[in-house]
Amino acid sequence: MLVMTRKRLTEMSKEELWRLFPIELVEHQDVWEDYYKEEEENLLSTLGDAISRIDHIGSTSVPGLLAKPIVDILLQVRPNTDMRRIVEELESAGWFVMYQDISGGEVDLSKGLYGRRIRRQGLPSAP
Repeated sequence: MLVMTRKRLTEMSKEELWRLFPIELVEHQDVWEDYYKEEEENLLSTLGDAISRIDHIGSTSVPGLLAKPIVDILLQVRPNTDMRRIVEELESAGWFVMYQDISGGEVDLSKGLYGRRIRRQGLPSAP
């Protein structure tokens, strides 16, 4: 007998989320660059001077390449930035924490089912 229980997305393991939202590859879409630019503006507005670098990375950043319809963003923050504050501000802005290692300076966040994802944060910036 299969017993179904309701779980919040925040309570699900990555494996459960992958089953619920399987990975698909699609043709490149020019709108992905627009999504990135929109989110770049939002992140700069939300985090301001804490950001040392922000880039559109991954398969959606390469025209003509098959890709998962997820815009990956690499966000680096300045050394000695309070990562807990960064996470709180991003959660308030609609981001969902998928993984975090505050002491290691790494956080993986997602926004929207097929939207944008920040892969890492808090990496030391180049001088």
